[in-house]
Amino acid sequence: MNKQKQTHTSLDLAVEKLTKKNDMTIFDKTKIDWDKFVASEKISKELEYSRKDGYLAKKRFIDETNYKLLQNLKDEEKKQRHFLSLKFKKNV
Repeated sequence: MNKQKQTHTSLDLAVEKLTKKNDMTIFDKTKIDWDKFVASEKISKELEYSRKDGYLAKKRFIDETNYKLLQNLKDEEKKQRHFLSLKFKKNV
């Protein structure tokens, strides 16, 4: 009897899995809709280009900012050395 009950439970689980409705999240639905839109409008290459350009623009901005910061640090160090040299000459 126990074996028969396990078989019925296993069959019930199998039937439940087969008949259970797949729940789709809003994210899944949105992704499917977006993919359909991109395919229908044939804008995948344009989107890819824009994505890359956006990345390159951000990278260029970060590189330029880092370069300016480095230049400012070098200028500040130069001023400090000059100030120290003047102070040293005054004391000598």
